[in-house]
Amino acid sequence: MLTRNNPTLVVKNAVFNYGDKNILNGVSIDICPGEILVLLGPNGAGKSTLVKSITGRVRLLSGQIFVNGADPSDSALARKQSGLVPQQLAIFNKLSPLENLSVFGHVMGLERRETRKKSEELINALGLQDVKSIRTERLSGGMKRRVNIGAALMHDPKLLILDEPTVGLDFDAQRNMHSLLRWLKQRNLAILLTTHDMEEAEQLADRVAIIVKGKIRDVGRQQDLIYKNFGVHQQIYIKFREDVVQSLTPDQRAWLQQLNLQPGNNRNSFVGMVSKDQSATIVRELLSDNAITEEFRLHQPGLDTLLESYLRAE
Repeated sequence: MLTRNNPTLVVKNAVFNYGDKNILNGVSIDICPGEILVLLGPNGAGKSTLVKSITGRVRLLSGQIFVNGADPSDSALARKQSGLVPQQLAIFNKLSPLENLSVFGHVMGLERRETRKKSEELINALGLQDVKSIRTERLSGGMKRRVNIGAALMHDPKLLILDEPTVGLDFDAQRNMHSLLRWLKQRNLAILLTTHDMEEAEQLADRVAIIVKGKIRDVGRQQDLIYKNFGVHQQIYIKFREDVVQSLTPDQRAWLQQLNLQPGNNRNSFVGMVSKDQSATIVRELLSDNAITEEFRLHQPGLDTLLESYLRAE
């Protein structure tokens, strides 16, 4: 298990307002070398503003940010400690992967010889050898993402920030991207990843930070957060037949209320958390009267359940 000594990124009580709107409200997180922290939250939660503050593009109203020990809003050296891979590709389509990396190396102040050496190293490390001289516009989405990551790594940052890096990628490209991120983690990079893909978060995260309305609601290992919030409860989903919902008996409605099940995404469904003892009873009840049930699912809660619980609490 990672110790929390000498984190690469430290954010303490970060506050940022846009006009009279509070965007960040006392955000505190840290990331250590060799760790992937996944930042989860709905649109408008403050994720993009937090990333901008970490990269020195906005200045906090109050609070502190340190990247490798220095404040990126005041220190160019601190800003060079971060590499950013935005959701929208930030590369030159008319240039080849090798040319792209060379351009970004020069922009970051590398000497010509160092740029050439680093470009070739990253081309090989990222699996771009066979396409290094092809115009980037002709490459697949997954290859373009690799080029963008290479551009962000040219100056050897200590912190890599990725905003939705697998959006629009097919299954194989996503899997390859995940393998690449694990490889970068093994190289002792601190990685901050934002994603709306809960399965991706569960696969990659060493820790998860949940942000809602500018506040970090919880942070920790996903299994610890899930147990803290749900214990040994399971998530249940029941969907009744269309013709049944309106004709549920009072006893059936009372049974649903006793289980604290709430209406689901459509008017025929109910969702909630139940104990293992309750789940066994529910299964028996539904099997004894399965004609009224169109769909039934029982599973362990995951990060999607955890995020939904914080959103409902607002």
